[in-house]
Amino acid sequence: MSKKQLMEELFYIAALTAVFFFLCWPVEIEGGSMENTLDSGDRVALSRVMRFNMFLSNGDLIYCKLDGNDVIKRIIASPNQKIVIEDNKVYVDDVLLEEEYTNGKTYGKVSMTLGDDEYFIMGDHRSTSVDSRTLGVIRSEDIIGRVLFRWLPVTSFSLL
Repeated sequence: MSKKQLMEELFYIAALTAVFFFLCWPVEIEGGSMENTLDSGDRVALSRVMRFNMFLSNGDLIYCKLDGNDVIKRIIASPNQKIVIEDNKVYVDDVLLEEEYTNGKTYGKVSMTLGDDEYFIMGDHRSTSVDSRTLGVIRSEDIIGRVLFRWLPVTSFSLL
């Protein structure tokens, strides 16, 4: 391999690495508010590009600012939707959510319609999560990124 070819290969590797980290920012989970979906110590990849309204849907995991802290939570209701929480059940636009991913009882009583730029977010470990039930809704400017995937833990390494 010539010196020119080596430099081109290194440039492509550097460019791909830069694009990967721009599109997939790594974050480590701290705390148990997303158990059993994500555990403390897990790592996820975020997309800072996909944090805009057109890319977000109910059920998506997002990394956001909540009460001055960076946290990962699930979008439960999006702008202009009605959310009701009563008797440990969650309704969005009068439809009961089927939430297989939750852990613990969904405490609290909520009844509200979100504004044009408001999201209602909750952790999956409902009995311990501090989220929109107590701290209120977030706005799109509070969303740092959307979770794309969880990194698989590497428990051993060997060269073949």
